[in-house]
Amino acid sequence: MHKLEYAIFAISILLEKSTENREELAKELRSIASSSHNYAEPERKELDLSSEWISDLHKRADDFIYGKK
Repeated sequence: MHKLEYAIFAISILLEKSTENREELAKELRSIASSSHNYAEPERKELDLSSEWISDLHKRADDFIYGKK
């Protein structure tokens, strides 16, 4: 799963399962919306979605995704 696909999936899970930060999640969705148009993983990793942001998203969403919350 590439970064953009994971980001959209993870935010959808957070919106479904979490009652916190819905406004912030909506902002995150809007910010990645432009990245989704004709998305192809860039050859240069620094041009992709930030690894730091994806790591933070994993911390916030993975427990919900894997049924730990």
